[in-house]
Amino acid sequence: MIGRRVNGEGPDDALIMGIGEYPGKDEARTGRPFSGKTGREIDRAFDGIRLPERHTIFWTNWIREWCGEDGEYTQADFDRDAPALEAEIRRVQPAIILAMGRHITRWLLGDVDLEECHGIAWKLPDGSPRRELFEAPETVAVVSLYNPAAGFRNPEISATIAYDLAQLESILDGRIAPRGLYDDPVPTPDYHELACLDDVHRALAAGGRIGTDTEGYPHATWSLQGSSAVGDGWIIRARQADLMAEAVALINAHPERYHFIFHNALHDLSMFRVFGIDTTRLSYDNTMIMAFVLQLEPQGLKPLCSHWYGMRMQHYDEIMGDASERLARDWLTSCLENEEDAYTTRCFDEFVRLTTTPYTDAKGKVRPGRRLTVAPALPKTALHKALERCLRSPRPRGLWD
Repeated sequence: MIGRRVNGEGPDDALIMGIGEYPGKDEARTGRPFSGKTGREIDRAFDGIRLPERHTIFWTNWIREWCGEDGEYTQADFDRDAPALEAEIRRVQPAIILAMGRHITRWLLGDVDLEECHGIAWKLPDGSPRRELFEAPETVAVVSLYNPAAGFRNPEISATIAYDLAQLESILDGRIAPRGLYDDPVPTPDYHELACLDDVHRALAAGGRIGTDTEGYPHATWSLQGSSAVGDGWIIRARQADLMAEAVALINAHPERYHFIFHNALHDLSMFRVFGIDTTRLSYDNTMIMAFVLQLEPQGLKPLCSHWYGMRMQHYDEIMGDASERLARDWLTSCLENEEDAYTTRCFDEFVRLTTTPYTDAKGKVRPGRRLTVAPALPKTALHKALERCLRSPRPRGLWD
């Protein structure tokens, strides 16, 4: 069965095309996409009641050959079979593509994460090289879904798969319109630092709902951030003691006026206590706990913002990565230099010990010390080896421990 090609099947004028990433054992046996257990899940979902009947959809996979139970698919497999998939898309010209899996989603939409974009109808991005496959690319919608087969291997995402299919029903009914990828409703927000007491009063005196974040740790506080209006955000640095004290006084005086929204309140509340805010009387929500309880949403703040608001937030490594890598290498190099110094000292001490310690030679004569021309070679320490491995790594920060 390994090596048997599994090509797409369905009507050439289908409105919808479902694309998986590769066939499984059942598909290799039958020669049909989405057979066996996965096929039965597809049959249950696409039964003509909530979703269209299966036979009205064109089903296919990117990779066409099963590589076996223990096989791994490589980029060469994707490159080999991409032309066959492109030919099917050109022939069918679907208006909606169900992208089932991370790789096919990224092939169509670009540098995205399945966690961020599943269950949403996306317009085909202007910069996507796949636009040339469609006669009217501006009318094409890509709906990213978790493959139903993923639930067999990872039951924890079964609820997410059901959620995606429910969202697909609303998309096909026209209740949910396709969105532009990373179409941030507020592309140029106003972030500003509070510089005086009047600024603090303008930001906090009115109370209300405040999206809130803190930076630093209880032993090393850095800042308090908040936002009371869309597109507007402010920051108070911890070193601005008079401004922080005024903000704390306003909140403690009338805690009933405020409702804070945290993402990971466990950390932020501990920071609030360090700042001097009485957290026992605060009203707040914790969006991380909400996401965890729902089990249908990303738990990270950045994926949540992308999923719901089209915001593509910068990651820490994008901002600090280069400087952090330089610091890591400098630190590792200094450690290695210190270790080299210690290693050289150990070699010299061993050289002195061997050349000054009396010993009995093979003839039974006592000698005052061995005659050596070079220092003896000692095994490198575990730290020495670890530091060298870190310095050879393209990303040494990940190997610090």
